[in-house]
Amino acid sequence: MGNTLGLAHMGALPRRSPRREEPLPNPGSFDELHRLCKDVFPAQMEGVKLVVNKVLSSHFQVAHTVHMSALGLPGYHLHAAYAGDWQLSPTEVFPTVVGDMDSSGSLNAQVLLLLAERLRAKAVFQTQQAKFLTWQFDGEYRGDDYTATLTLGNPDLIGESVIMVAHFLQSLTHRLVLGGELVYHRRPGEEGAILTLAGKYSAVHWVATLNVGSGGAHASYYHRANEQVQVGVEFEANTRLQDTTFSFGYHLTLPQANMVFRGLVDSNWCVGAPSLITGATDSTVALASLWAEVTPEPAHTTVGASESGVLGPEPSPEPTLLGDLWVPRAEWGQDHTLLRTEAATGAAAEAVVCLPPLPSVQYHLPMLLWLWTRGEELRGMSG
Repeated sequence: MGNTLGLAHMGALPRRSPRREEPLPNPGSFDELHRLCKDVFPAQMEGVKLVVNKVLSSHFQVAHTVHMSALGLPGYHLHAAYAGDWQLSPTEVFPTVVGDMDSSGSLNAQVLLLLAERLRAKAVFQTQQAKFLTWQFDGEYRGDDYTATLTLGNPDLIGESVIMVAHFLQSLTHRLVLGGELVYHRRPGEEGAILTLAGKYSAVHWVATLNVGSGGAHASYYHRANEQVQVGVEFEANTRLQDTTFSFGYHLTLPQANMVFRGLVDSNWCVGAPSLITGATDSTVALASLWAEVTPEPAHTTVGASESGVLGPEPSPEPTLLGDLWVPRAEWGQDHTLLRTEAATGAAAEAVVCLPPLPSVQYHLPMLLWLWTRGEELRGMSG
């Protein structure tokens, strides 16, 4: 009887359902592999820039930009942007049309479309005065755990010339992404292809990315120590130009004091002092300094075609929505000092001060020493 009851009891036990594994995430675009590291480095600018934004509606805005620099002639840019109603994420709105025209009549424009739930298209046009310089068409398909992209640059059926770029990224695990880039170019008397392999590993607090190909290598490392401290290291090697570059950047945030510090130093003796942003809701002060040895730079050629676009830089969506107001904004470079005001929300004012060129290492050493001595306290605050 005991055995019978035991067997009956064992048979009455519920069966365990097999564990359901979470689906692998989409790896994103090939162009965004190094974005986390690049966002750590501060933006650099030389000269004086004045930007006036006008928000016409919730979908359309225009901006006027005047840039004066000792390195070139003054320039004027008219920027216009249209954003549609289909918003997939805080940074993705479809359709989107962006255009930028300078005083010489040159135009940079791009159009972003969402053809289907997983299929996206982009067209980029660049003109030099009245002559078409480049035109580029992209198609991107995002699956559950992979992304495939095909780009056509300057297709010319009569001249039998074209540039084709194919990207593919696959999520092997929740942390590891592998993929590659194939660049094929053809024109009369010349034909060739460049293959680049890419890999990205994402841990809890750090991300490592590597691109390796016949044209060189590009490696980056991003580390988030805590909620306040982020650092980035970047290495680029170009076999054709026989050139290598190493860069280190840091980003420090002090939320209790409303302060943000950014800085960089690279192997070309370019030192950027940290930017300091402080203030309450109605004021902001930014301090920045850049020291660099001026040397002529060759044309930038990356490992593949995706680092800065197949055919050159795309128009930058610099103007931002700040309300239905005229928003004057000015920025001074390394040879000037400026105090600016900006009408962001009624009485809100923003002041930006950029220091004249100084040995910027003197700004970095106190910051690095402060990070070294107060690292434990910062980790305790973040925990």
